[in-house]
This record gives sequence, structure tokens and C-alpha cells, in this order.
Amino acid sequence: MMKKVGIVVPVYNSSPYLDECLESIFSQSYRNFVIYAVNDGSTDDSLTILKKWQEKDSRLKVLSQKNGGVSSARNAALREISSKEEGIDYLLFIDSDDKIASDCLKICIENIKDSDILVYSFLKFSINETKAVLNPISSSMTLDLEQFCDRYFHLNKWSRNISTDFFLCNKFFTYKLVKNVFFNPDLQIAEDIDFMIKILPSIQKAELIPDTLYLYRVRDGSLSHSEKSIGITDELKMYQKHLKVQSYPIAVKKGIQHKYLQKLWATTQNTLNAPCTIEFKREFYKQLKKEMLTSLDFPLTNKEKKRIKILRLGFSLNLLLAVFRGWKSVKD
Repeated sequence: MMKKVGIVVPVYNSSPYLDECLESIFSQSYRNFVIYAVNDGSTDDSLTILKKWQEKDSRLKVLSQKNGGVSSARNAALREISSKEEGIDYLLFIDSDDKIASDCLKICIENIKDSDILVYSFLKFSINETKAVLNPISSSMTLDLEQFCDRYFHLNKWSRNISTDFFLCNKFFTYKLVKNVFFNPDLQIAEDIDFMIKILPSIQKAELIPDTLYLYRVRDGSLSHSEKSIGITDELKMYQKHLKVQSYPIAVKKGIQHKYLQKLWATTQNTLNAPCTIEFKREFYKQLKKEMLTSLDFPLTNKEKKRIKILRLGFSLNLLLAVFRGWKSVKD
């Protein structure tokens, strides 16, 4: 019997790209799927486009809600799947301005085997150019939880890996892995990472394949593409919350601590070097000192020790160091 794939597509003002997205899904060589598209209070023609496609193919289910953000929209789809009990075996998330390769579902079904999650490469593209493949995987591999956490959090042999492992849409999940797990609608950023951390403890085996199956559209003016995080961000608060969960496996806890310290350092540099007031930066540093009181369970690496020591030197010195680094990078 053919396995059924549930595809979650949150939609908000995506009318210029929505036809392309849906066309890439309905053109799949693997046909046993259901699309759960959630119109998140769009004010353009997105809902009209969805209904047009729904009339042509009943595999598209259209839900509508007041604008609540991408996490709220995804949660609406997850609750619909759970309530209908439609025999979904696998789950895939696609953003409404992106596309998938024509054999995406077929390749995922063939390669996930008895694993809980499948990870593949993806491509960034824009109107003017196609960019390099991201999250490149040199060859197929099977990882246990500890190995997968090392890769996901960029530890040990993957410490120099690029940051795109945190991307949600290049992952193919068994439905049993994500059932009854939801996104945090209060997070403006890092909601994908928060969701992944919640499911990591349940992963026993992961498959990685080199195939490029997801096409990620880069849109001009998008905040997520153009601005650096400053201040005590949702992402920092999210990591700190997860640091307090003692029931996580050691591999997960180590990874969370590593990313928390990494983000703490990066946010500090961004904030102290940002074009905002001294008062804002001083207030940030006061909050930073409280962050550094967070209890950590594992020994720090030499780099982490050095960074924490620098952060503890004081506001003025760190401000000067950040300005100097910014000046030096411009000069270089």
C-alpha cells in the first residue's frame, strides 16, 4: 500500500508565487499526498488562487484563519491532520513562495527507509539568479541521535558546517515523530529551531541524502535575509528555555548549550556594533550579564571560555572591541 504524505503550506500574501509553488507539488511523480494550505489572513488574491486549485484537485484542503503568523498557520494544519486521522504517514513543510523538485516525494519515500527523518540539500534562487546548493551532503549516510545532533548543532567533525541545517523545509518527517508537537506562535524568529529541538529526543535514526529537492526563493527586502539580530532576541530566550529541560538526552543538551553560547556571542557583537543608542546598548549589556549567570551543564570549549571571559570584561571594553572589529572588517 502506498504511503501517504501530508504537505503543510502556510500562505500569507503569496499571490505572485503561489501558482508556482502549487504547480511544483501537483507535478510530483509520487501521487499519494494531501496538501493542507492555510490562508493566514491574506489581503491579496492568495485565497482565490487556492480555491481555483482546489476546484481542480481535491487533494488540496484549504483552511482560513485570521492572521496569526507562520507558526499559527502551521499549527492549524497540524491540528486538522490530527483531528481527521486521514492516515498520514509522512509530513513535509513547504513555504508558499518556494518550490520542490518534481521527484521530491518519490525520492524521500524511497530513501527514508525505517528512519524517523530524512534530510536533503536545497537550492536558493531569485528572479535574477540561481545560487549555490546549500546544506550540501556529499553522500548518503545514516546517523543515530548523537551523530545527528552533532551535525544539527555543528559539533565535533561538523563544527565548521554551514548554518542551513536549521532550515525546516529540507526535512521529511515520519508523522509519528511530529504528531502532537506544535510550533510556538509567540516566537517571531527561531520557531523552526524550537520545533526541531522538541522532536530531537524522539529521533533514533536519521537518513541524509545528497539530492537537491527543495528550491528556496530569496525575496528582496525580506527581514530574515537582510538584518542581523540585536538585543536579547527570541532565539536567545528560546535556547535558555530549553537549557532548563533536564529530561533531554545528553546529545541534545550539549547541542543546545553550544548554540546558546554561540548565539550569545554573535548577538553581543551585532548589538554593540549596531547603529543604535548607547543607552540601548548599555541596557542590553545589563541583560547580557544576567544571561551569563545561566547554569551550564557541560565544560566549555577553549573558544567558548575565551568568549565568556571577554564578555565579562565590561560594557565599555566590549563596545570598543565591537567597533574595532566593525572598522577592521570594512577596511579589509
